[in-house]
Amino acid sequence: LRIESDEDLSSMFVGIYLSLPHSQKANQRPRFTMTDLGSQVATNNGWHKEITVQGWTEPVSLNYADGQEIWERQAILPAKIGVHVGEIRVPLAELGLGMGDMLNLLLVAAREGIVTQVLPSNGEAALALEELG
Repeated sequence: LRIESDEDLSSMFVGIYLSLPHSQKANQRPRFTMTDLGSQVATNNGWHKEITVQGWTEPVSLNYADGQEIWERQAILPAKIGVHVGEIRVPLAELGLGMGDMLNLLLVAAREGIVTQVLPSNGEAALALEELG
């Protein structure tokens, strides 16, 4: 997983939220949902996994949803984090995914608990895992 930004992300929380086909418990919201305009981040799916980069430094955490809007640490992920670019190795086995599975993804960036960016801006992205050949 590679994340790039024109902005310095050193004071940001970046959360990547995944809705997975084989997971049981889900949280209905990302960790931070309030925007600087006072509105809430709207999402359609429950979220099963959260990948977090706090202050744009290592370690990068993979967290799982407990179903009560709490995120519990599952693993530390190998990563290389720079000022504008972060690369995170996310093993499919840690997510319980295999080739052909579909997942939904949402990225939330927040500063001091206030959401400053949501990608994609119109909601979550749907992805299919396919073999590259």
